Amino acid sequence: VESICSNTAAHQLSILGSLLTTASAFINKRYYIPEITFEEDGYFQRLYCNLWIIAVAPSGLFKSTALAKGARLAFEKSESVCNSIDKAREAVKNQSDPKVKKQLKEDLEDLELSISTQDVLLPNRMSPEALLEYMAQGHNGAVYANEIGGFIKNLQKPGNYDMMAIYTEIFDCPSVYRYKTRTQGDHALRYPFISIFGVSTLRWLNDALSEKDVFGGFYPR
Repeated sequence: VESICSNTAAHQLSILGSLLTTASAFINKRYYIPEITFEEDGYFQRLYCNLWIIAVAPSGLFKSTALAKGARLAFEKSESVCNSIDKAREAVKNQSDPKVKKQLKEDLEDLELSISTQDVLLPNRMSPEALLEYMAQGHNGAVYANEIGGFIKNLQKPGNYDMMAIYTEIFDCPSVYRYKTRTQGDHALRYPFISIFGVSTLRWLNDALSEKDVFGGFYPR
């Protein structure tokens, strides 16, 4: 935090929030506080390190800079994952042996999935069905929103009417979260993990939030 502050005019708390979100994305589900039992100490439920943070500050305090600097390692990891997928596709494209190329094509989808689940970033914008299918494949991580207002408006779009409810329901990383559609079948998310870091101004929050929002399930989390 001190190092980033020395090179930017971003506020240290905004930087800290972004850094903590990045740390949680990398830790993911590897470590957690176990559910309490009679034999050992713990928490009343399995507790993961996912964080939902909104950094609120006036315009001109380099909130986006704080987000970018704190999330640098997460974006670098995502870029590395994308590069690995590109290399796998290129290897198939450049293969001259027809038999080998056919086998590589058959294996490519599984290979891409195994690589992509190493990413620590989740897409900012997806439909509810796409998000749940994506996470059911094993994708977990963090969402970074340079303007949390745009992210929240996307959750509230008519076509995404239940997106905010889905985020709220999976905040606690339930052991199983199931959904079923006519076209995509039955999917089960095992301990779905999402961290969120967004930035905004107090003016936007005052204008956008209603009393119902404040006392709802999403914002308190």
